Amino acid sequence: MDISQSLASNIVKELKDIISFDLNFMNIKGIIIASTDPTRIGQINGASVEGIRTNKEILVTYTREYENARKGINIPINFENQVIGTIGITGEPQQVSIYANIIKKMTEILITKEWINEVKQREIDKMKLFLENIIFSEKFEDYYAYSMDDKSNKIICCGFTFPKLNDSEFNKNIINFIDKSLSNKKFKAYYTILYNRLIILFDHVNEEIVRETLNDISNKLKTQKDITVFFGTSTIFKERQAASKKYEEANNSLTWLLNIDEDEARYLSFDKMDLGILFRNIENTDIQSFKKKILNNLTKEEISEYKNILKVYSINNGSITKSSKTLFIHKNTLQYKLNKLEKLTGYNPRTLDDFVVLKLAFLLG
Repeated sequence: MDISQSLASNIVKELKDIISFDLNFMNIKGIIIASTDPTRIGQINGASVEGIRTNKEILVTYTREYENARKGINIPINFENQVIGTIGITGEPQQVSIYANIIKKMTEILITKEWINEVKQREIDKMKLFLENIIFSEKFEDYYAYSMDDKSNKIICCGFTFPKLNDSEFNKNIINFIDKSLSNKKFKAYYTILYNRLIILFDHVNEEIVRETLNDISNKLKTQKDITVFFGTSTIFKERQAASKKYEEANNSLTWLLNIDEDEARYLSFDKMDLGILFRNIENTDIQSFKKKILNNLTKEEISEYKNILKVYSINNGSITKSSKTLFIHKNTLQYKLNKLEKLTGYNPRTLDDFVVLKLAFLLG
């Protein structure tokens, strides 16, 4: 394992908080690549070269005993039974040698941690290439494939978060959270972030397992991270070649879910879509024209207010009394608002035909 200058600098910085002596990190060639004394970076440390050759601690009892070495101790660092460099502590040998064992162990722990992170990141990058390939590429390349059974049940999930998935550090935190949430599961899952969408491909699952898993992720993100996430899912499929079409289903479900903006809705499956199936095939210009025709005289604030009113009004099957209680307003106030809506739009929410028109306009608004 080659130690980067960045990793070496981080190790030296962390260890400096433990001891007050100067520290140097030397690579496999004995070159100082990180130091609490920047003037020494780039020098070949003769004591380090000897320590790498023998895989033993080298005490430097006087300056210039070894080329570019100062009094102190050089400790070989091992990874997977191989010497990968040394770390040196500058100072009187009797004083610094008592720190040798703990500095060696902590350095090796930090390197192992970095290696684990690198392995995990390679796996995450592999999944991203894999999902991008089978969903967005016309020609599937087996080079990026995982071992998948085309006879098992699969579901694709498409997620959108608030805050949005458009910051690299935020995205990384989300992926790490998903990784922990899906580890040690009986099913297989592949996940990535593409085009500001969180994509999860579930394998060897059923709808109930997916729903429970997504609800668990949604609840934990909200309670632990204060992140709101919406999920749209596809219908079940088996063959990988169907992934592109099933992603469209999941994305359509998500888009409709975001559009209807139901307060309690955080999950929608494609097979549970109703009006959304119809509107996904209508040109956006036609949808905009319809919305403008109905809602043109309303402000953004009024659209938001009446959208909620009609939602409550619909849930309570047109009952003024029940709806006013739900909205915490007097029933006369609700009557007034419904009359005002009719004046602004020309549609009466109390009549079934007009209510349908208004409901659609606010769903799309």
